[in-house]
Amino acid sequence: MKTPVVVAVVVAAVALGTTTGVALLPARDSGRASDPGASSARFDAGRLLTVDDLAAAGLPGRATVSRGAGEGGLGSSDCEPGAVLSDTAPLGSAFIHGVWKVGSQTRVREVASQVEDAKQSVRLARRVLVQSESCQDEPWSHWRYADARHVDVADGVTADWMSLHNGTDSGSGIGPACGGVAVVRNRARFGVVFVDWCARPAQVKQIATVAAKRLG
Repeated sequence: MKTPVVVAVVVAAVALGTTTGVALLPARDSGRASDPGASSARFDAGRLLTVDDLAAAGLPGRATVSRGAGEGGLGSSDCEPGAVLSDTAPLGSAFIHGVWKVGSQTRVREVASQVEDAKQSVRLARRVLVQSESCQDEPWSHWRYADARHVDVADGVTADWMSLHNGTDSGSGIGPACGGVAVVRNRARFGVVFVDWCARPAQVKQIATVAAKRLG
């Protein structure tokens, strides 16, 4: 498994949320939203993946989840230290986050935001995907991401995902698939999902697809 620094999950009182349960965010300014379908549905931590979603995707062991409002200390890329979703989304955008663990080991991380409309989320999701694409070209001994794959889940609902491969010092320099990352979008909402266990490509795709649907 890769060994990038796992961003600590720290939720301060000013983060507008809690570390457990489903926390509601303050309502967005409906006068500014240009995507009525996205703004009419409540955006809260209940829009994130569930423990059952991960079990269905083949996660070994039963996970526990900590989720809530705000970014929760989660980064938007393991390839650019310090990158966070709030640096990409406009000021005032709403955020939700979740971390799933089996025992003491983090297995999945997700952070998402709601922005003005679908056009904006397309542009910002692409910007976040580029952050992770910077890890596609690494030395043989380093972990790297494979080429990005795109899935059109439904109208306005998409997922772009990449498998992660550990590096080797011989042969092709690329080990077998072992987890991955996905940038998911559902109309005016977008986010990032990190799969931190040795999931196969089909499992990463399944998680990405479900995460994109759940944001709606």
